[in-house]
Amino acid sequence: MSAEKLANRYADAIFSESTSTNKLEQSYADLQVVAGAIAESREFSNYLKSPIIDSSKKLVAFKEIFESKVQASTMQFLDIIINNKREQYLPLILSKFFSKYNQIKGIAEVNVTVASELDADTQKKIEDYIKKESGKANVKINQKIDASILGGFIVDFGDKILDNSVKQKLKKVKQQILN
Repeated sequence: MSAEKLANRYADAIFSESTSTNKLEQSYADLQVVAGAIAESREFSNYLKSPIIDSSKKLVAFKEIFESKVQASTMQFLDIIINNKREQYLPLILSKFFSKYNQIKGIAEVNVTVASELDADTQKKIEDYIKKESGKANVKINQKIDASILGGFIVDFGDKILDNSVKQKLKKVKQQILN
């Protein structure tokens, strides 16, 4: 089974369970905690992916880290993933769950790469542009700082990329000069 298919099945399962028990918001918050821990710690991410470490040890670690921070049903979900030796797919499963959540809630999620922190005015302009393009009332911006773009921003919005970076503009000027 492909990783995408597997991730969709697990994400569908937790999404369906959360919806049927009216715990969707809590599950979303819980899974954000898990996703944050994975994203923040390279060691933890590598620990999840390691085939050398036994699943029972991973389960003990998960319980130690998350049991006091998430609801019991979320912990059971994580338990199932680890017992089925699918923990290396957890980031993809979480991504699929968040996509389903955003779709149901009418949230347009975009990734914005900037050279330095976005100011409020620029962030508002990006939000307004995404609202207009997507037709969705809510926008969630995931900001990534990359000094190599020199300035401006790159908005990755589903199947569209808006590159308004200084690096891209300089590249265009160079092409014009060479031509």
